[in-house]
Amino acid sequence: ALSMSYRGTLKKVGPPFDEPSDKCIGCGACVFVCPTDCIGLTQMVEKRRIERWGTEMDMARCKSCGTLFAPKQQLDAFRKLVNLPDNFYDYCPSCRPMG
Repeated sequence: ALSMSYRGTLKKVGPPFDEPSDKCIGCGACVFVCPTDCIGLTQMVEKRRIERWGTEMDMARCKSCGTLFAPKQQLDAFRKLVNLPDNFYDYCPSCRPMG
């Protein structure tokens, strides 16, 4: 998700080739691992913004308690990767049915 672009005093941290990624799911991992702390994540009421990329993502609301808990794109990506019931990611971790 991260690479260094340019050289010398122009060198900067960013997505590969300094191009916006259409693969971003808003998880915030890039913010956590950025060695220069220059990416930034802003959690708004119903959106998450990755500052460096200028990307805003809508947050999913738990169908049980109403808590906003994860970017919808992130949950959609997880749905494609794992074999769980279709409604598993409709609920926050506290309200998810276990079993």
